[in-house]
Amino acid sequence: MAHGPNSWFLRVRRAATAVLLLAVVQALALADERPPRLVGLHRRDGRLACSVGLQDLIWSTDHERLRSGFVHRVVIRAELFRDGERRPTAIADRRADILYDLWDERFRVSVVDRDGLREYTAGTVREAILLATVLNRFVVGELPRLVPGAIYRLRFRADLNPLSEDLVQEVRRWLVRAPGQGRAGASDSVFGSVVSIFVNPHVEESDRQITFWSQPFLGGPP
Repeated sequence: MAHGPNSWFLRVRRAATAVLLLAVVQALALADERPPRLVGLHRRDGRLACSVGLQDLIWSTDHERLRSGFVHRVVIRAELFRDGERRPTAIADRRADILYDLWDERFRVSVVDRDGLREYTAGTVREAILLATVLNRFVVGELPRLVPGAIYRLRFRADLNPLSEDLVQEVRRWLVRAPGQGRAGASDSVFGSVVSIFVNPHVEESDRQITFWSQPFLGGPP
């Protein structure tokens, strides 16, 4: 293995290049807090469900990419919060995969949530996006867990093509490592300086992300 000033310089340059590339990726990954939305609430059979559209997660510039023949994933999380509390009372997740069948020239959309797997076909990109991003009577939690008269709100987060959690955690550990930790060396210190200049130690977890709150509502029976 080569040692000396030249090998040290190469290690530093490679580290700096990697950080700059990561900074570009971060700039492309968009996390967007949207204004509160009026969400349809449904209380039936002892369960709280909601209806709301999140189709603004996917832009018109994404339409051609959706026809690429590769799977594109939409993950939606709904969290139920009681006013003044930091931990959610209930959490519900939904995953939708969009695949354009190049032979049939149709979209295939598979949706998975607590009710199981459902598969659909769509003739247009707009129909595929609606199937993947619109919640219709989506069950969030059990009504008996809501305190009558208490104020609640729903928190929504939607991600387009989220990274795997293992990869996200690994990159986070790499970014937040303080200069000089691990196998020490001059390049490590310089690498830490480059990180502090170019990268906020946070990794966006998807191509795009939107979040918003629902209107407040009271717990208890309908």
